[in-house]
Amino acid sequence: MTRITTSTFDSVLDEFRRDPFNVGFDSLFDRLVDFQTTVNPTQKMSYPHYNVTKVGDDEFAIEIALAGFSEENLSITAKENILEVKGSVPDKDTETIIHQGISTRAFNRRWNLADTIEVTGASFTNGLLTVHLKNVIPEEQKPRAISINTDSPVQKEFLTEENV
Repeated sequence: MTRITTSTFDSVLDEFRRDPFNVGFDSLFDRLVDFQTTVNPTQKMSYPHYNVTKVGDDEFAIEIALAGFSEENLSITAKENILEVKGSVPDKDTETIIHQGISTRAFNRRWNLADTIEVTGASFTNGLLTVHLKNVIPEEQKPRAISINTDSPVQKEFLTEENV
């Protein structure tokens, strides 16, 4: 297994970009480079914890563990292929916390979505936020069979004894 680190990322992308079998993926490579350079450096990549699961053939779910949050503390936005989930809990001035083991710090988490992914809804149950996604492929992008025309446009002349 090859481990790709930030120091080898650019060379790996260049290698994929030069591969003659990768046709039309320039925008994907550009998005990867943009992602590498524009990730919010203050965003902890491990908070909040989340799962991305495949629910069906064309459905996905992002589950985010948010103990201590309520629906009023969360906002979900989908714009231009980016899903953004933000959360913040107001400080409770009336309580004195002796030990805080449940983190309720503010967060801003983003996911890049493919052009065909649509956000279909979200639910919040028992501290677990679930964002539902569906891959909606337009008819013109679905695979289709291409027939092979066996009629040659050039008429072949066969030599016969009469033509010789």
